[in-house]
Amino acid sequence: GKNWHELGRLMNKSDVIEDYIASAYHLIQLGYTHPNYLAGYLAAIFVSVLASACYSRVWHRRSWATWHIAIHTSLPFIILPILAAAIGLSGSRGGALALAAGAAVVIGARFGRHGLLGLLLLTAMVLLIPNPIRERALAEHQQNPVTYARWHMWQGAVQEMVEHPLGVGAGLYQ
Repeated sequence: GKNWHELGRLMNKSDVIEDYIASAYHLIQLGYTHPNYLAGYLAAIFVSVLASACYSRVWHRRSWATWHIAIHTSLPFIILPILAAAIGLSGSRGGALALAAGAAVVIGARFGRHGLLGLLLLTAMVLLIPNPIRERALAEHQQNPVTYARWHMWQGAVQEMVEHPLGVGAGLYQ
């Protein structure tokens, strides 16, 4: 009802996100969903919040006198790290890729080359600093080196298509 709605507004919004993440992990433990699905939804929410923060009209106002403007400008900086951490904790490489691609589109459209350079530096830091996604990818590759065989097949197929753009005969790209 109205009381529940009021408890999830404004500065309490981070509590709502944390409750969502906790309930999602509970559903994973019960077997109702999969971490990759969760990470996909979280990446979509992350990109939506990022786009809202980047394109908000609040950034164009000069008056910081009202609490409403202060909350609007600070709330994304509370929510975005929580969402990014949840995607990292899910261990989903696809979710991390969706987050990076969506963030690149939003930041590239809003801030141009300078924004993309900053995002590239942030991505390099994430890849160098130990985190669950990086550790999972390294452990999976060490445990089963054939994991990335699909990547090698795609590289071979693309190379064949580049070398023979009109094809090499019926069904020979297989």
